[in-house]
Formats: sequence, structure tokens, C-alpha cells
Amino acid sequence: MAVHRENETFTTWTHHEPGNPITRRIHRMEVQDRHGRVHILTGDRLPDLVTTSVGPGMKGCHLAQILLSPNAAPEWTPDKPNTWGLSHFFCFGGGLIVLVLVRFIHGLFIECF
Repeated sequence: MAVHRENETFTTWTHHEPGNPITRRIHRMEVQDRHGRVHILTGDRLPDLVTTSVGPGMKGCHLAQILLSPNAAPEWTPDKPNTWGLSHFFCFGGGLIVLVLVRFIHGLFIECF
């Protein structure tokens, strides 16, 4: 649950870096899942605390974890794209013209030889 203080609802984000810790208030989080859906967390849906950290790097041992409950967030689906745009009709028309020309030229060669 989010933190409520002085007419504000937020989560605390703390980033730990050696010698330089940073703390910020986050009022809105947008999380994209592996299916491309974006989950927007605001108000009471925000977690209590978000923590990230950076340590000494080791080859092949980097790790980032964000643990949320995406089932609690409203599902977002993108608008269906227009599958038959103007460019598709031009490509279809161009292919049709090429097909007619090839058949015409093929017919000329058969009659001539």
C-alpha cells in the first residue's frame, strides 16, 4: 500500500549506489510486462517501497528484480492497428499490373515464335 502524507499518495523509491544513495517520491509508475502490456500504478495501488541498488560489477553476475503484482493492475490492450492501409492497396495494385504485363508479354512471345 502506498504512503499517504499531507494530501499526497506516493511510494518511496530509494537507489543505493556506493557513496551516493538517492531517495525520491514516485506518484505514478508505469510497468511494461513481457507481453507488451503497460500497467499504470497510481494511488493505493502503488507499493510501499521500491529499492534499486548498484554494486561492484562482475562479468555475467548482473541482476535486476522488480516484484509487483500485475494481476492487481488494470489490463491494457493496444488499439488494433489498421491492417489494410493505403500502402497495401498500392502494393496489391502494382503486383496485379506486373502480373498482367508478364502474361501479355508471354502471349506475344508465343504468337511470334
